[in-house]
Amino acid sequence: MHLPKTGQRTTGAAMVTIFKRFLDIFSDRTPEFWLNEVGFRRMAIFMALWCLLVIIALAGINFLLQPDFLLLLPALLFLGGGVLAVCVWMWIDRESFIIPACILAFSLVCYASYMLFAQNFSPDTGMCMFVFLPPALMLTMGLRYAAYALALLLGLLVPSLFFLDLLPEYTLAYTIKVRFIYVFLMSSLFSGGLELVRHKTSSVLGSSLRQLKVDALTDPLTGLGNRRDFYSHISWMFNNAKRTGRPFALAMVDIDFFKKINDTYGHDVGDLVLLHLVSQIGYVIRGTDRFFRWGGEEFIVVMADTGPSEARFACERIRQHIQQNPYEEEDLFIPFTVSIGLHCSGANANVEDLISRTDHNLYAAKRNGRNRVHG
Repeated sequence: MHLPKTGQRTTGAAMVTIFKRFLDIFSDRTPEFWLNEVGFRRMAIFMALWCLLVIIALAGINFLLQPDFLLLLPALLFLGGGVLAVCVWMWIDRESFIIPACILAFSLVCYASYMLFAQNFSPDTGMCMFVFLPPALMLTMGLRYAAYALALLLGLLVPSLFFLDLLPEYTLAYTIKVRFIYVFLMSSLFSGGLELVRHKTSSVLGSSLRQLKVDALTDPLTGLGNRRDFYSHISWMFNNAKRTGRPFALAMVDIDFFKKINDTYGHDVGDLVLLHLVSQIGYVIRGTDRFFRWGGEEFIVVMADTGPSEARFACERIRQHIQQNPYEEEDLFIPFTVSIGLHCSGANANVEDLISRTDHNLYAAKRNGRNRVHG
């Protein structure tokens, strides 16, 4: 039995590792990543860099088959230098994609121009290097900037090929030049069409995703945050309290005898009473406070940087304001009151404990006669 050499095993394992990492860039990505313009452009630049490395590798293989350093030098000089410059810039500025895309485009144009106009190359094969430009620029620069760059490049290529006679001794036939410009135009238009469709699709999906998030976190009747939104906010409040040492308070507000309002006036009027309550609470609380619909006629107010005495004063203000501002609409006049359970966060408290204590205090307020604050 012949075992492979250590060098062969090491090279094979390295190639497998590189290939797996290459595939990893497409996995474990959130929808927000793919719909984010900067993230997508930087990913496209990363893919283009891999393509340039493949071209450099092919140039190296060609050098081994035909040992002519002038075949390898352009790829190393233009493409290798471009890859290095783009990587350095993207490492320095992790949110940039315009300048790295411009560096990438410049490297490609320089390499393709050298292959087309250099004396030691045939222009009919050198012009093939321009075919990679339209899709690469559309993906990395976006439709608008890529259109400007391709229009400028086309404006330079047409006079260079047809009027300035810059090609080496081997001259292309007129029909070959026309077909090259035609293929370049078609490639640009096709790449632009695909980028336009991708951008429109990304915009629609991004808008739909944002709306779904809003719907998932919002109570449809009142427009307030629901329980899911509350838990997200209260977790942030706990982390902030642990970091700063500042307390916060939780108040659970419940309309007294709300079932009687529904039975007497109907559920539509009951909904209007809930909206009236929301507007009145929003009028009283501070801008730094937030409140959520907990369910039914229960609401939760989260008061930031608030100790026990300040929280009780704020809850009394809410209770009195609700009592003094009944619901009025045309011939309807519906006075109502609220009971409030209050609890302040402790040093070793957790979310469930805080909610449980606040809910317990709310029921204590109801047991003790309603229209009161307990906690």
